[in-house]
Amino acid sequence: MANNFLRKETYTPEEIFKNLPNPADYPKNFNLKKVKVDYDGDLMKMGSQRYYVFRKSLKCSHCERVGIYFAKETHLNKQGEPANPSFHFNLYAVDPDGTEVLMTKDHVLARSKGGANSLKNYVTMCEPCNSYKRSMDEEKAKELAEERQRAGILLKLGKVHG
Repeated sequence: MANNFLRKETYTPEEIFKNLPNPADYPKNFNLKKVKVDYDGDLMKMGSQRYYVFRKSLKCSHCERVGIYFAKETHLNKQGEPANPSFHFNLYAVDPDGTEVLMTKDHVLARSKGGANSLKNYVTMCEPCNSYKRSMDEEKAKELAEERQRAGILLKLGKVHG
């Protein structure tokens, strides 16, 4: 379980993606977040843009992490109690050491630099890469990610001393 979430169950990406609403089946201005599907007794909102981004790619656009399962979770408050009664799905990758890594949707062109909130401007990114990228443009962020990855590989091989 992630530190700030209460988890119920986990699901494969296929179990989630098969229930995504098709925007073509709804009126143009319909809020797809109103579409709900029952997952083991909880009505889950299925119209989140995150799910469509993850359906395009489960792989972080900057590193080798791949989301492998969705967890049905709710946020916990500072006292460790559920902040609200509703649940949502979070996508997770798992590192070789067994550590869960939250996958996120990220703006290719940051909102602070005029980027739109649209599927064309989103990519899948793991939380560590997303935190590292912040509001850099995609080209600069990829360049820095590649440098970090090369340095990490060299560190693992013992060729870089810190």
